[in-house]
Amino acid sequence: MNENPLFEEDINSCDLIERSRVLILFDKKNIDVNYVAKCLINVCEHSPLQAKQCAIMSRVKGNCNIASGTHQELSEKRDKLIVLGLNAKIGF
Repeated sequence: MNENPLFEEDINSCDLIERSRVLILFDKKNIDVNYVAKCLINVCEHSPLQAKQCAIMSRVKGNCNIASGTHQELSEKRDKLIVLGLNAKIGF
């Protein structure tokens, strides 16, 4: 193990950056809130209450953070949501 504290800190910072991604759902006015909630339950494994809250928040605010994790973890969920007709992107 490297005894250089700066090196250890750099590794931890890189790991933190990779894990600090979020999946953002953007509102599409033409899609029903209940449909969005069902998609979040199936794809993101949200509880029914959590899914409904995220669907409503994205409608009111225009977007909502719906999941967090690494880019790799979120890419599959994003792709599934897009196939279902939703607008989702990965951000920081």
